[in-house]
Amino acid sequence: MLSIRSVRAASRAPFARFSLELRRHRSVTHVLAGALCLTVVVAVSAGGVVQAGLDAVLPASVSILPESVGIGISSSTPVTLEFGEPMDPAAVESSLSIGPAQPLGSLRWSADLRSVEVWPAHLWLTDHRYVLALGERRFTFTTQTAPRITAFAVRQAGTAAFNLTQLREAGSRTDGSTDASTRTAISLTFGANMDHPDVERAFVLSPAVPGVFAWSGFVLTFTPAERFSPDARYAVSLSGAHDADGNPLGGDTSFSFTTRAGAQLVRVSPAIGGSDVTDTQVALWFSQPMQADASAAALSVTDLVTGAELTGEKTWDATGTQLIFTPSGAFALGHGFAVRLGIGAGDADGNPVNADWTFSTPNPIARAAVRSSASVPATASGLLVHALSQVNAARAAYGLNALTLDPAISAVSAEHAWDMMANNYFSHDSLDGRAYSARLRDAGIGFANSGENICYDSGQPDPYAVLDWCHSTFMAEPYPGVTNHKGNILGLHFTRLGVGLAQVGSKVIVVWDFTD
Repeated sequence: MLSIRSVRAASRAPFARFSLELRRHRSVTHVLAGALCLTVVVAVSAGGVVQAGLDAVLPASVSILPESVGIGISSSTPVTLEFGEPMDPAAVESSLSIGPAQPLGSLRWSADLRSVEVWPAHLWLTDHRYVLALGERRFTFTTQTAPRITAFAVRQAGTAAFNLTQLREAGSRTDGSTDASTRTAISLTFGANMDHPDVERAFVLSPAVPGVFAWSGFVLTFTPAERFSPDARYAVSLSGAHDADGNPLGGDTSFSFTTRAGAQLVRVSPAIGGSDVTDTQVALWFSQPMQADASAAALSVTDLVTGAELTGEKTWDATGTQLIFTPSGAFALGHGFAVRLGIGAGDADGNPVNADWTFSTPNPIARAAVRSSASVPATASGLLVHALSQVNAARAAYGLNALTLDPAISAVSAEHAWDMMANNYFSHDSLDGRAYSARLRDAGIGFANSGENICYDSGQPDPYAVLDWCHSTFMAEPYPGVTNHKGNILGLHFTRLGVGLAQVGSKVIVVWDFTD
């Protein structure tokens, strides 16, 4: 406590001494106080004059950041610079600069000279940020985005309409189509109204294909005057095109597509240039589905000896890739034949597929040699028994009598089977015109009622399997049947059966002759 009081006493001492001195020199103090008041009054009154003078001399503070005067400015419109006081147009125009550098157009001042419109000499560049410099002041603005292609489209093979390939906003396009139709048009969608003649002049298709342009709003369609080539790559470019305001096209201006490969004829039967052909049909296999009606109409088979075009049935498989021609009659022996897939044949996308080839059949075999019993191989007894068992089992199911196997009738059946095999035909009538009943009588066989079934298979080398397939096919026919195969098997008057079988490789021909 003592120390505290001592400190306080010491702290008052100087002020007490100062008070004493004032009392001693009161008059002096009065004089000094008056002089101080006068000084303050003069200073206050003079301060206003000095401050007003600084306003005219010192420059306003300048921001280090540019002043934004516009965002997304149209390339053909001016920007306006604002000032806080009237400016000297000549001084401003002489010191005004722009970056990136480009020629400036006119400067149009307001009546009070406090603002000015800065116009481009032609157009501002799109997608740019500009800085206008005027002494230490900076003004900045950005321009509109460039016009862009927003979609590129080609029709895909096998489709009836365009599949649009959308492009990313950055302008990086997706991969080009690899399955475009050879009959496609090219569609381009723009994000702005374009200068149509300028775009068409800039349109480049490589390889070049003639065509016509059509516009619908912002969409340009190029339709080729001829088909594109199959399995070919095409490039489209519009570099240098401008919109209706004169702005250059931005973003990705190049695109490509590849057309689908056309169908190919991959296999034929009979073989090209084949000789000694025993086939009973002409078959064509394609790598892709075909236009069925047009391609079938374009197929012809001509006998090169007679010059006549063969008639017959043309059928397609379920996939539309295999065409089969079955002639109305057997291919003539010793003749050549020309197969032609002519104009009009094409795949599903319309690409043409054409072909020509020839084949020939074997020379005729002497009738006497074929009809000689010594030249006809005997049918294995096991096969004959198997065929007889099938027939008798079917008859038993209907409560009918069993048939007996007759060797003489079987010899006639075998002779006809081998005659058809050797001479490449398939008919109840022999090449010499004899019907099955005539063949039986010529062999000395007597009867009042007769009938015949024939069957062949060119893809199954197992004769037992052929007998099974033929019999099941016969029995699948409607019943009662009088003139069909099933009607012969279940014939009420028949008592005897002959069976003949001829086989060369995987081709098997079977003959059943029925008599009473």
